[in-house]
Amino acid sequence: RKRRARKKRFNMIYTLDESEEEEEDGEDEEEQDEDERRRAKIEDERAKLAKTVGHSDHALLAAAYERWDSAGGNGDKRKVCEALGLSEPGMREFKQMRQQLDSSLALIMRRDRGDNANASEWRVVRTAICSALCPLGLVKVEKSVVKYDETAGGNVEREGESRLLKFFRRGQRVFVHPSSGCFKVGNYSCPWLANFELVETSKPFLRDVSECTGYGLLLFGGRVDVHPEEGICVVGGFARLAVGARVAMLVKELRKEMAHILGEKVDRTDVALADIDRKGVMGVVGKLLCDEGL
Repeated sequence: RKRRARKKRFNMIYTLDESEEEEEDGEDEEEQDEDERRRAKIEDERAKLAKTVGHSDHALLAAAYERWDSAGGNGDKRKVCEALGLSEPGMREFKQMRQQLDSSLALIMRRDRGDNANASEWRVVRTAICSALCPLGLVKVEKSVVKYDETAGGNVEREGESRLLKFFRRGQRVFVHPSSGCFKVGNYSCPWLANFELVETSKPFLRDVSECTGYGLLLFGGRVDVHPEEGICVVGGFARLAVGARVAMLVKELRKEMAHILGEKVDRTDVALADIDRKGVMGVVGKLLCDEGL
């Protein structure tokens, strides 16, 4: 249609006759419709996968890789790539990098069967991601407007809209990139996200984000300063979390125990973690991360 409009204004430039022009426009529109349907299917498949991992671009990529890697032959792997809009060469490169990292870790540290006990717990996986990116990559989520719906049981907070959220990284207003799987998310259970890549184009965009969890931040988010008189803990020097005095003391003691256990594991790489952690501290930490203390 745009090409036809330009032809009417600059008819000496075009040599196609009107019937050929209309036929080509019809083919273009069909191709566009097909592309839109394909993108919609990819978005639906990614949304289904995202429900299993939570609000996290990084965990979503890990889940997509797992699905691709567990597929049978090359044909099945190709179908996974088509369904999720993945690059086959990118997945193969991803696998190669993973194998290299795994080999390097195997050379310096003993592996035990229980080390991957929480590998399928996506809250734990997201905590590991956030611990690597925090505190420098912390992003504050603020709701500009909170609306409520009246129900028989009282007022219930309305499902949020992504356009009503504001994001701040170290005091700078930032925006979630449209290519992020979290671009359309309107509600986060934790008001803090972790980000790796920030790009400056028309706006400062977050290309990837992962939603943090309360205990994940308190245990692995960086230095924690406890302010019992205010009922808060400050993570990384600026992330403020409302925490009761008893929970704050629990976190403080757990962090001490973890520091000792993990420090000893680094020094004694040939010893199983279970032989170092005889009190079962890491099991308690895993449970806290999985159910947020509930």
